[in-house]
This record gives sequence, C-alpha cells and structure tokens, in this order.
Amino acid sequence: MFKSGLKLLFGALTKMTFVIIAYEFYFRYAMINGGIGKASVFDAIHPIIKFIIVTEILISVLLIIIGAKRIQ
Repeated sequence: MFKSGLKLLFGALTKMTFVIIAYEFYFRYAMINGGIGKASVFDAIHPIIKFIIVTEILISVLLIIIGAKRIQ
C-alpha cells in the first residue's frame, strides 16, 4: 500500500504540474487575444479538475499512512 500511495502521489503531482503548465499557456494565449477575465492561472482552472487532483492527493496520502503503519 505504501508503494501504491507513493505512485499515486507522484502521478497526482505530475498531473497537477501538467494542468498548471497547460493553463498557463492558455492564460497567456488568451491575454494576447483579449483576455479571459480571470485574475490568475489558478482561477482559470476548472473546479472539477481541482477537485480531482485534490482527491487523488488525499487518497495517496491516506495510502501512504496506511502502508507506513503496516510496515511497522
């Protein structure tokens, strides 16, 4: 479980990085072409995407905790 939690955490952090990079490119492109009406790139990210990433991170942290307890 510990290894699965670490893999899931790494995957979630990787996805979060890709989402932020993608939205940063979108944010810059939209600003050049008239703006998107958001204050920052984090405000432009869809709430469902934020929810999915946060849920993945929470599940991975719980798996790491459970796996660490089983190791002891």
